[in-house]
Amino acid sequence: MIMEHHSKNTNDMEKLQGIDEIIYINLDRATERKNKMEKMLIKSGVKVTRFQGFDGKTQDIESEISVQSFRGTLGYLNPGEKSLILSYHQVFRYIQSQPGNLFLVLEDDAEF
Repeated sequence: MIMEHHSKNTNDMEKLQGIDEIIYINLDRATERKNKMEKMLIKSGVKVTRFQGFDGKTQDIESEISVQSFRGTLGYLNPGEKSLILSYHQVFRYIQSQPGNLFLVLEDDAEF
């Protein structure tokens, strides 16, 4: 295991240098979290992309699971967990189509 120690004086945003893009997952109904993430990440100087997360409360997750070829493999998960897997799957497909080597994927409750 490799561990790094960063001095408390190190600017957290400096740690993000070298990242090609920061992607965060956010539900449309979570506007406060969206605003917090944008306010926090704009300081990074890195391209920031918001992905609309799948919402197990408002979307037909089972239909999407069938379309994404996950049928039968996610049955033991609750709708929120299934939604999160679908959201990450969407993000990873996006990353495959983008130039760059280093991406940071966050959920909308991340803090620096």
